[in-house]
Amino acid sequence: MSQFFQELKRRKVLKTLGVYGAAAFIIIQV
Repeated sequence: MSQFFQELKRRKVLKTLGVYGAAAFIIIQV
């Protein structure tokens, strides 16, 4: 069960990094 939460946290982190990366990319482009 703990491994499930670890995977969930990891994916959430990856998604957050993706959002921040996309936002930074857009800001740089503008």
